[in-house]
Amino acid sequence: MRAAPNHHREKIERDDRDEQRKHIAKGDALELRLIAAERDLINEKYRQGALKAETRRRLERELDLRDAQLASVRNEDFWE
Repeated sequence: MRAAPNHHREKIERDDRDEQRKHIAKGDALELRLIAAERDLINEKYRQGALKAETRRRLERELDLRDAQLASVRNEDFWE
């Protein structure tokens, strides 16, 4: 008789994980879009002469680190 409640609990937990994954994936997609927009703005400001090369490199590095962090999170066991 205990098999049915356990089955329900497992299904609910599985559904919750699926919802969490969807929510996280949406957040990651938004973050990636923001990073791309920031890169575009940085490059535009650099071309306009509003940013020095050193500042541009520093900002690009920060974006690279954020991008790498997102990639790392996507590869964690949570997604398996």
